[in-house]
Amino acid sequence: MARTIASTCPLDCADACGVLVEVGDDGELLRLKGDQRHGHSRGTLCGKTMLYGELRSSQERVLHPLVRKGGRLERASWDEALDVVCERVARLRPADILALWYGGTMGLVQRKFPLRAMHALGATFHDGGVCDAAGQEGYAAVLGRCVGPDIEDVEHCDLVGLWGCDAARTVQHIQAPLRRAQQGGAGSFVVDIWRTDTLKDVEARGGEGFVVRPGSDSMLCLALARLALGQAEVDRHIEHRRPRQLAGREERHAVDHPLRRRAAGHRSDDLQGIRMFGGQPQQGLAHAPGGAVNKQT
Repeated sequence: MARTIASTCPLDCADACGVLVEVGDDGELLRLKGDQRHGHSRGTLCGKTMLYGELRSSQERVLHPLVRKGGRLERASWDEALDVVCERVARLRPADILALWYGGTMGLVQRKFPLRAMHALGATFHDGGVCDAAGQEGYAAVLGRCVGPDIEDVEHCDLVGLWGCDAARTVQHIQAPLRRAQQGGAGSFVVDIWRTDTLKDVEARGGEGFVVRPGSDSMLCLALARLALGQAEVDRHIEHRRPRQLAGREERHAVDHPLRRRAAGHRSDDLQGIRMFGGQPQQGLAHAPGGAVNKQT
């Protein structure tokens, strides 16, 4: 008789989605689906996780070590494969070995134990940032410290903006709360360099999509900042906490922002449309990696 086991997706992803795995009497995987009780995913799984069963039973799945002989990969024993690895690694100087690792929802043992081998080889280690940390440093270099919104708060926003973020591919669990926010009357817009599935979905639900020329979205952002500053729609706490960034704003107001609009390929009423999406928000626009939210108090 089939039974269902509650589990968690092991992919390298911060969402750690809940998975319900149905197995037969012999322990074989029959099917899997999302767990409705999981706060972020609410029963939705990405395409990669949904393919687990097919990958496990695929005829092309590699089940044994393969060693290249005469230009062809041939099945080998584990001892033979490990001998090949040891022979090649032994030629390397410790200074030539860089240990790179990362893991999603792994436990500490699975993540840290392999590093014992790297220590034994005298490898050089990094700071643990070959994945999201590299992206965070990029955001910090351009935007300063960025703190993203909690996905569970998105549906309570009065304005949601996805800027250069194809959420359908990269942050799919923000889509459901975004749709609930739209159903509740929240404004929404997407800025990207091509018509992504996310942009189309937001448009289909009453939001706006803005396709800009590659490399020009910073000009669009400056034009929006000018509108916000010029019409006193900037949070007081931002002015207090970031005086250097806002210093000289009167001079910046004098810059002809229609030039920025033309560079981005949009008209003045487009920008006014973004500004007015949130109606009369009680709190100003807050920025975050991949998106901006205008939260109600």
